[in-house]
Amino acid sequence: MRDMRRKDRAIPDSAESMALLAKADYCFLATCGGDSVPLITPVNHVVVGGVVYLHCAWEGHKIDNIRANPKVCVSAVPRARVDPERYTTYYESVVAFGNARIVTSNEERNHALRALCARFAPGREFAASCDSSETERTCVVAVDIDYITGKRNPDPLDWPERANCVR
Repeated sequence: MRDMRRKDRAIPDSAESMALLAKADYCFLATCGGDSVPLITPVNHVVVGGVVYLHCAWEGHKIDNIRANPKVCVSAVPRARVDPERYTTYYESVVAFGNARIVTSNEERNHALRALCARFAPGREFAASCDSSETERTCVVAVDIDYITGKRNPDPLDWPERANCVR
């Protein structure tokens, strides 16, 4: 793994980086298949037990790439604000590397779908029979994270607890 250039902005705690990934509204999944054509796709996700879960169709470029090459990269920017007066951007960002797999276990798939529904449709009940034909149309992908890193340039206006970190 290549060293981060701006070490002063690194988030040294991988658990904190994982928490930032978990709170991001969406993330970007980077894949590269057998055709060597990279693809970056914005996806809804949920982090459960250190695993990133997302849902998708059973066919398409993204899933073809995952089948051909499970190595993926996930990136998210949970917070960002451009400051034109200082020619800078205040941000928190995360990049994670790992292996994607299509979830084949009904138990794991249903657990992931329940977690996705709880995150993106809070208060709505997920069907009790979540192994029905309705959910069989949905492919669930798990990304097992090998390495995660975070980086931040804290906003002195929005993040006063870290204002002393701003240059």
